[in-house]
Amino acid sequence: MRKLLNWRTALLVLPLMLGAWGCILIPEIVDRIVELAVAASTRATFVSSGETNTHDDTDVVNLSTNVNLKQVLADNGVDVTDVKDVKLMGVSYRVTKPEAGRSITGGTVTIQRGAGPVTSLVTAFTASAASVTGWIPVALDGAGVGVINAILTALLDEAKTGTPATDVTVTYHVQGVSVPGADPTDFIWEFKLDLSIVGTVKVQVVN
Repeated sequence: MRKLLNWRTALLVLPLMLGAWGCILIPEIVDRIVELAVAASTRATFVSSGETNTHDDTDVVNLSTNVNLKQVLADNGVDVTDVKDVKLMGVSYRVTKPEAGRSITGGTVTIQRGAGPVTSLVTAFTASAASVTGWIPVALDGAGVGVINAILTALLDEAKTGTPATDVTVTYHVQGVSVPGADPTDFIWEFKLDLSIVGTVKVQVVN
């Protein structure tokens, strides 16, 4: 007759099994320092109205108020002292209020930090404003990227030391040929700067 092993018997057998096989290995929890990349962004809005043959818009953005480094880091559990780098990753645009048949050719975007020199950020782009769009990336000019990154470095130093960063206001200037030229423009679009914040965090892993 086959006998069933009940739970009481199983409890008696377990110590014998442990004695035969040795000790059970208990997983060790250890700390590891890993890099974490956090994304942030800032936007500028342009209202194009009344222009005919040319497109010419400006917008002024204070990066200090538009990029709250301390809040972004707090939301992702990164201490500001552990941040290694903050830099511009890309620029994109989108149309939020379209105008049928409208497009911009030979477009350029320049930036000016405070009262500093005007620097090219985007050159020779063509954009349709005929419909609402998602974010469309554009090619960047290294000179403008350098200006943005210098501001971001100053903001990171401010977050770490408490010393206020200077010249953190950026003036964006968008120009291009408005097509068709016979009709006034009437559309709205946005430019977005995507940022990468690289820091380190402590995590617990099973060794």
